[in-house]
Amino acid sequence: MEKKLEGDTAATEAPSELTVYRADAGHGRAILGLYTNREAARAHCEDYARGGQNDESLVWYPDDADEAVEALFVAGVGLDTGFTVTAVTVASEYGGKTDE
Repeated sequence: MEKKLEGDTAATEAPSELTVYRADAGHGRAILGLYTNREAARAHCEDYARGGQNDESLVWYPDDADEAVEALFVAGVGLDTGFTVTAVTVASEYGGKTDE
């Protein structure tokens, strides 16, 4: 009998692609978490950027170099906080060496 590993699902149950949102600190050097929606990833970054203080006014801007990345800035002064949210597309199957 073939043993099913934890986390295995039939290919027909999984979507062909899924987008998740990675919350990062230090411009991608430390992953804070992965989320199924952008708002949750942003909230995680904002909480860390504020350091428990709610008085900072923060704003998100797209990264000019990578359209999948948003960077968090302090509004009014344009200070880059170093926190980012990146949209990551996850495939459900390996397509072979041609996908690399």
